[in-house]
Amino acid sequence: MTENPASWPYGRLSKLKKLCVKYDGNIYASLSRVAGFFHLPSLQIFEAERIVDEDLDCLQGWTCPMGSSSVTAIKLLDCSLSVPRLQALVGSCNRLTSLTSEFTDSSERSVYRTSDLFEVLTPHKLVLERLALVSILFDPYNNLEPYFWDSFHDFTALKTLKVEEESLIHDSKAIGHPEYVARRSLLKILPSSLETLTVIRCSVLVIPRLLEIAAPDYPFPRLEAIIVDIQGSLDFEKFDLLKVVFALLDVEFRCTCSDANSSSRESNEWITTKDSEEVLEQ
Repeated sequence: MTENPASWPYGRLSKLKKLCVKYDGNIYASLSRVAGFFHLPSLQIFEAERIVDEDLDCLQGWTCPMGSSSVTAIKLLDCSLSVPRLQALVGSCNRLTSLTSEFTDSSERSVYRTSDLFEVLTPHKLVLERLALVSILFDPYNNLEPYFWDSFHDFTALKTLKVEEESLIHDSKAIGHPEYVARRSLLKILPSSLETLTVIRCSVLVIPRLLEIAAPDYPFPRLEAIIVDIQGSLDFEKFDLLKVVFALLDVEFRCTCSDANSSSRESNEWITTKDSEEVLEQ
């Protein structure tokens, strides 16, 4: 990749619908190096691994105008992008229905404020169906309030949400900052359109928050599954209450266990549901 694809004639790429850009080893690529691909007229899915900000001027190489790209799904793996660069990527899409940003190593994280992320995603709030953010966390040694998740109620098309416990329902007492305890109920955060909620790297702190979903008025008529990934040696039995409660609501509840330092596949699980059909690709 030695030249900007924006300068290429569409030719044989004009019908390309899915593109995966991957860099192996310790090699990273600048965001500006992949910008040209967003000009491809039929491109719908863009996946990238190890894309970073080259420098403060890297947006000078981003030539795709706002709302001009046909891309509807973006998946970023181990991509360290600042807010302006993420905004350029997401903003170039005319209709973004799926956004995934994950880090395979939990020690590597992009630090975004909630307000920044919502500003980036707001243009697509009526069409975004799937959102997965893993290792997108705040710095616990700074003011925590700007990093708590705000309401998703205006994201009326959102069906699938995957986040970490800390970023969605963080209880700052766990890290010694009681002055910043998050008290937002999940009833005020999650949209009624939600069908699948996945919360990973969970502790027992997630239990009372998830019970809020089972409120008497139960404002989630489309909810089909809740998937909780717990850390390390935490006992599955601690989640038995959730298993019982959501079975009464005819909602599938799955509890998985992954290594505390990885977002990889589970090593063990139990599930309660009326059938065993997979509902979310991990």
